Amino acid sequence: MTSPSDDTLVQFPKNTLYKDIASHQWPIIYCKNYNIGFLRLEKLHLFDSSKWGSIISYLRDANMITDDTIIRPNEATKEHLRLVHTQRYLSSLKWSAQVARVLEVAPIAMLPNFIVQWRVLKPLRYQTGGTILLRFSHDRNTLYRDIASHQWPIIYCKNYNIGFLRLEKLHPFDSSKWGSIINYLRNANMITDDTIIRPNEATKEHLRLVHTQRYLSSLRWSAQVARVLEVAPIAMLPNFIVQWRVLKPLRYQTGGTILAGKLALERGWAINIGGGFHHCSSDSGGGFCAYADLTLLIKNLFIYYSERIKKVLIVDLDAHQGNGHEHDFMNDERVFIMDMYNRQIYPRDQHAKTAIKCKIELMNHTDDKTYLRLLHINLEKSLKEFQPDFVVYNAGTDILEGDLLGNLDITPEGVIIRDEIVFSKCIRERNIPIVMCTSGGYQRTNARVIADSILNLNRKKLISCE
Repeated sequence: MTSPSDDTLVQFPKNTLYKDIASHQWPIIYCKNYNIGFLRLEKLHLFDSSKWGSIISYLRDANMITDDTIIRPNEATKEHLRLVHTQRYLSSLKWSAQVARVLEVAPIAMLPNFIVQWRVLKPLRYQTGGTILLRFSHDRNTLYRDIASHQWPIIYCKNYNIGFLRLEKLHPFDSSKWGSIINYLRNANMITDDTIIRPNEATKEHLRLVHTQRYLSSLRWSAQVARVLEVAPIAMLPNFIVQWRVLKPLRYQTGGTILAGKLALERGWAINIGGGFHHCSSDSGGGFCAYADLTLLIKNLFIYYSERIKKVLIVDLDAHQGNGHEHDFMNDERVFIMDMYNRQIYPRDQHAKTAIKCKIELMNHTDDKTYLRLLHINLEKSLKEFQPDFVVYNAGTDILEGDLLGNLDITPEGVIIRDEIVFSKCIRERNIPIVMCTSGGYQRTNARVIADSILNLNRKKLISCE
């Protein structure tokens, strides 16, 4: 069997707001539920709350459309709205006084909220569903791919590796570790070039699902990229070189993380040899993390697999606190964050810590015995309490002894046991799909340890090419 080409796309499960349309239909979206009205209170606002129906009537009278050729949207539900809105804001709309303030129609405050939901907010939810249908009804996620049966859900391409004039050597991060991991796995005869998966690069359109335009625009300035990656000399480079030799590899790794979500649902697991940029949030980067790949992975699952994925557990075992995804999912009850990190090192983000549902703070020089005991207890507790549909595992190896930034004392054997515990509890005991990203790791020996851990998972039959 030959492997599919890089541009092979998957027909993903549809968002319930998406609809196919017939060839004779116009991509003009409307339904009578758009119009607002109750006891003519809508007349107290200057806005013409029946204009949408009037527009359709004019188009119908001009013989441009018929009732059969326009598209009727579905109502946006709470699950759809939670992709953007906080639970706190949505809950506030259960109070008529708040709706009156938002819509600037004071008499609404006197109505029972069930009437406000039915005659005022429901039309706006239908219009919101229409907007989503208009934007995405024919789009496909170009980062998702089908893979052949002989291929491993292990994601990597040579574009992952960063380098220009050896400036990457000015940061302690081993910027070629991703290729080294693959070489070790290839030499162990676990994989070949034909059996690994090459991702597509995440484009601006993919990134805008999470990132603000302001943040993405800021990366056009080399000085900003230097600050995010903590490599000061990058500020002196022309930005086109920074985009090409530094940010493009990170965009490929981000594409790999997003693709891993889809593959894990099909195979039960997936490993992105890169990614795990857990210090980056929607509007801020730092700590060598320029794109919020973990947030993007989860947001894409909620969009494209909304019927299957309702709850996601993040297990962040990098030595540093994962403040990026913590800011992004601060008030999202669909995401449970378990974070075990050295409390005495960067980033010490107190506000982000409020998003952590299971917080395990370690001290400098924590050893294997203490670390693995805390992991076993707290992972079991988190899985039982939250019962997730999906697990995102940020498997940083900066916990290794000798890492001057992580400052913990975990042995290579401890890392291998750590990964085995996570995969065993998720896959073997509960059959929960899991994505693993390699995240931080600041020594030249890290690639060997990561490869040995993956080989161990294969030997223990926790992962396989089936």
